[in-house]
Amino acid sequence: MANQLLSNSLWLIVQKLLLLLIAFFMTPYMLRQLGTSQYGIFVLILSLTNLFGAFNTSFGQTTLRFVAAERGVENFGHIRKIVWTCWSLNVVAVVVVGGLLVVSVPTVITWLQIKPGDYELIRQALLIAVLLFVVEGFFSAFQVLPMAFERYEWHTLVAVTQSLLQVAGFVWLLSAGYGVVELVTWILVLSITFGGVKLIVAGQLHQNLFRLGNFWIAGRSRSILRFSAFTLLNHVLAIIWLQIDKWLLGVLMSTSAVALLNIPQQLSEKGHMLIHSSAQILMPRFSLTQDIEKTKQLFSVSTWLMSVLSLSFFMPFALILFDFLRLWIGPEIAEQATEVGVLILAGFSLKGAFAPYQHYLVGKNKAHILTVQSLLSTVWAVVLGVVLIPLYGLNGAGYGFIMSNLVGFAFLVFTWCRLLVVSKGLQLLFPVVLGPMFATCIALTVLLPLKQWVGIIDNWFILFVFGAFGSLVTMVCCLLLDRLIGGAKPASLFVQEYLVVYLVSWLRQRKMFKSKWKET
Repeated sequence: MANQLLSNSLWLIVQKLLLLLIAFFMTPYMLRQLGTSQYGIFVLILSLTNLFGAFNTSFGQTTLRFVAAERGVENFGHIRKIVWTCWSLNVVAVVVVGGLLVVSVPTVITWLQIKPGDYELIRQALLIAVLLFVVEGFFSAFQVLPMAFERYEWHTLVAVTQSLLQVAGFVWLLSAGYGVVELVTWILVLSITFGGVKLIVAGQLHQNLFRLGNFWIAGRSRSILRFSAFTLLNHVLAIIWLQIDKWLLGVLMSTSAVALLNIPQQLSEKGHMLIHSSAQILMPRFSLTQDIEKTKQLFSVSTWLMSVLSLSFFMPFALILFDFLRLWIGPEIAEQATEVGVLILAGFSLKGAFAPYQHYLVGKNKAHILTVQSLLSTVWAVVLGVVLIPLYGLNGAGYGFIMSNLVGFAFLVFTWCRLLVVSKGLQLLFPVVLGPMFATCIALTVLLPLKQWVGIIDNWFILFVFGAFGSLVTMVCCLLLDRLIGGAKPASLFVQEYLVVYLVSWLRQRKMFKSKWKET
């Protein structure tokens, strides 16, 4: 199991790493080509597109969960019917919701603080975004099948190819003088094209997927609808929670403020996705695993590991954020966006520990509990944004982002102590969650004086070396502290065993490949 988990994680990490690199190179380019105001409009369009896409993501995740569960009990005959049942429900939902969105576009435009000359541009872009939402609804049930069958390499190759073509199209369109509407149209064209590719991949994974016959499971439609509804609410609320600061800034301040917030938040979000991608394999694995002790072990180890990775990535990056933005975009943007960027990084560093319990709740068909958590987090984030943004301006969005994580920690404790029923729950949870945070504080006592001694960094190579050194110091502190307070079997020991098993398996496969190559 360890070999497969690590292999699947690496494929997802490759995909998210590419997205991070794309954001790194494209953000300053698009900012220069479009200008701050137009780039802010493009960010708002993508933000609303992500909200629309929650419908498709929820049905895709429903397909993933139920197909993985059927594979767990080796009931392969129902997989085809489950896929088509989810597809049918998804198509009906996106057509109905798409019609409602078209009607509501003029109302959405009036909420934004935009120039009168930009109304028509935003109207066209939003209508194309709605069409994009409907098109993606026709393929969402099929695009998750590689993950359901644990063929993450296929999923990654398709996603990477689509991302590269999207970037190439953006560069050509912007260099030719086109704007926001054409960029959104290009995303739509690629969605249609790669929808066909996803159908071909799905057909290769399940040979009878497109065979004529009964496509519907009447007895499972109710449970599928129930799970989809809760998953949809979870995704919508999660997107609102993540994007609410941008929307409030667009309403209360300006699109330029949205652009300033998006510059550090976009990279932080891509970094979070990079780390979170290694946890996406947990949901189907929790669905497959029936042994409660193995589930507890997987939960605790993954929570510690995700917390360590998140803290080790974001907190050292916060120390060099000003130098990074100054080299990346320019000193003016760095002066305006660094303070809120540090707050955003601090907020994302705390989110790493939440991924395992969220995947556990979905994998064990307890999505309704996650819905309650998402609802409370979203309401809390809205309250914080409405109160703090008028008081502190742009930085108020950062303060609210940090404080909105409190609900996530409460539900982490609830899942650990009540659902997994771990004896001495809080005592065992301390080294898993609070241990990495305390170790990060120890690491910062070393890194902060070192950064002050180094001063302003004007070289990309030195900047990345300092960031890598900071991450290494943080990881070492987390590892040493876990060995001290983690008990007889600390989480770091299990991670070490997983890595050893994976490396041994990889070396064996490489040796076998070389021997077969010599024979041929």
